[in-house]
Amino acid sequence: MRKVVITGLGAVTPLGVGARTLHERWSAGISGIDNGEGECADFEPTDFMSRKEARRADRFTQLAVGAGDEALAEAGWHGELPYDPDRVGSVIGSGIGGIGTIESNHGALQSRGAGQVSPLAVPLMMGNAGAAALSLV
Repeated sequence: MRKVVITGLGAVTPLGVGARTLHERWSAGISGIDNGEGECADFEPTDFMSRKEARRADRFTQLAVGAGDEALAEAGWHGELPYDPDRVGSVIGSGIGGIGTIESNHGALQSRGAGQVSPLAVPLMMGNAGAAALSLV
């Protein structure tokens, strides 16, 4: 059996930005749901990526990059990987990929026609878009 070492954690949730914030608020019994929505209102994508990158990423990908940034910082990784890339991994949890992109483009299709569907719709809504974005960091 191989040993695994967790060197960093990251989270962006409706309870706030940061794994420690999540744990503290969760432990205190605080709910991140407000009026039926869990919105991650404390998260600002441009804290983790450029405006251009944020415009070209679904909200779910933005959240993944924010959480990944925290995990790398917590692990103390800056610049080059401290290990052989074949020995490094990441686990990303998500209920569904780019649902925001699916919803907005479905609405555009229904109300304004196929010509109004974004040419970036498919790459933005892919379930692995968050993992792909993190692999490029």
